[in-house]
Amino acid sequence: MSGNSSLSSAMAKIAGYGKKQAPAQQSMALELFAEGELLPPVADEASKLLPEWGEKNRGVPNAILKSALFAAISPNNRKQMKRELVLEEYGFEIRFTGLQLDQSDLDLWETMVHISRHTPKGEKFYFKPHQVLAHMGRSQGGEQFSWLTDALDRMVACSVNVTIGGKFTYSSNMLTVWTDEHTGERAVILDEGIFSLYSQGWSEINWAQRDALRKKPLALWLHGWYSQQACPETITVEQIYQRCGSNAKSKTSFKTCVKQALAELVEVGTLQDFAISRDGKVTSRKDLVPRIRGF
Repeated sequence: MSGNSSLSSAMAKIAGYGKKQAPAQQSMALELFAEGELLPPVADEASKLLPEWGEKNRGVPNAILKSALFAAISPNNRKQMKRELVLEEYGFEIRFTGLQLDQSDLDLWETMVHISRHTPKGEKFYFKPHQVLAHMGRSQGGEQFSWLTDALDRMVACSVNVTIGGKFTYSSNMLTVWTDEHTGERAVILDEGIFSLYSQGWSEINWAQRDALRKKPLALWLHGWYSQQACPETITVEQIYQRCGSNAKSKTSFKTCVKQALAELVEVGTLQDFAISRDGKVTSRKDLVPRIRGF
């Protein structure tokens, strides 16, 4: 499910239009970029819908799963960020400004994407808080309603900058929300520019496994990391630390946390087994048939 060809095509157009000696071409390139013609398409060009995935799963762009956009942190340890780099690879980068997002915020974002995936992109979809919380397997108490409101506010108040090929940058927040203060009903538009990341590759997330890892931020981040790899690549503890947005102070204690998180992935069926070498290399094998299959 790769959009590398689309990305290459987009970057080729940027290179063709972005020469310093041709101001007119630069203006044309910027106009095309603003119209979305230099961004990889969200799905098939004839469709305004997202790609399809199973009802018991969630579909998430690989760029999000590999990044620190939704960091592996405790909700009580968020920091304010200003254009901090959360992903840089394959000719594009993502920077984030705002109050740091965590893995519980990703739970909400991917659930809203899931329940609205048949709504044409750029159009509103409607929900009441208890409906989304039920989809997420959360309780209906006041504390959860408050968490939902706070999480929506964080995604409205942030800024996400996606730079393609070092030439042009798309900047926006993650969603727009209208609230009926009498009924609690929300109308939401999820940002279309963020959806362009689907065309660069996306993965299905086993929601039952993810739900079983709730309140375990590092295990949740690693679950996303391994979900976008059929055959897990070797990664180091240092690379995990750099990618996941952890605010751990001690590298030694972080290695212990990684070991515990990987053991939790074995327990829920994401991995078959793993090993961490003395120099911090992490190798693993995946179960061919996940032991937790879904709802």
